[in-house]
Amino acid sequence: MKTIRLLTFSSLDGYPVYPAPDNIMYLRNFNLKSHLLQGEGPLIISGEDYAEIFQRNAGWPFTEIQTYVISSSDMNVTPEAPVIFITENPVRTLHKLKHENSSGCIFVITSGIGTGIISFLLKNKLLDEMHLITLPIVLGSDSKASGLFDNVPYSEWKLSSSTAHPSGVLETFYRRIQS
Repeated sequence: MKTIRLLTFSSLDGYPVYPAPDNIMYLRNFNLKSHLLQGEGPLIISGEDYAEIFQRNAGWPFTEIQTYVISSSDMNVTPEAPVIFITENPVRTLHKLKHENSSGCIFVITSGIGTGIISFLLKNKLLDEMHLITLPIVLGSDSKASGLFDNVPYSEWKLSSSTAHPSGVLETFYRRIQS
């Protein structure tokens, strides 16, 4: 069974941070695409994140990775890329993806816009691991985004490992405690 892992960047106060030029000094040694390619499986994102990532990059940057977009409508502007929209019964589709192969990792990312995907995955007990990359910045209540874990149902997580980088970035890995 594949593992579904959230890979997300956050501020110290829990707001989503997109790897943008303002934050590049903290992330210069972190290559998002190489992390995703290690997953040996597809990428899952929300429709909002698909639009945001496409706009920020003036195109779809993950052309080597099968991407599934959870959305209420098919708004694919990258028909040449391996992008599939899940518009009906995403829980069943994700369960199927998770059980297709015996190993590997399916990554879930958020650009900071579509953070509702986190609560959706947690609510449906689909998320197995969280890889949180915390940048040493504080965004405060002026942030236009919701907190990463706003409206998330309570569940128990165990810290698997953590690494503090010289830049001040803290990488933490959590694994869901099976109930």
